[in-house]
Amino acid sequence: MILEMFFISFISTLIILKFLLPFLKKNIYAEPSKRGMHDKKKPTGGGISFALVISLISYFKGFNLP
Repeated sequence: MILEMFFISFISTLIILKFLLPFLKKNIYAEPSKRGMHDKKKPTGGGISFALVISLISYFKGFNLP
């Protein structure tokens, strides 16, 4: 059961990120600064997909989160 949930969440995260990254690249990005390590704009907000996948799996598997 744990292995099944791992694969479902892994595949779901990949699918959601595939559709979410183009939106994030256009609208939500981190600006480079003097103290930062990046030279180009980088999309942020990828963690949204993890929260979404965990919520969906919890709902469909019948887990009740407090």
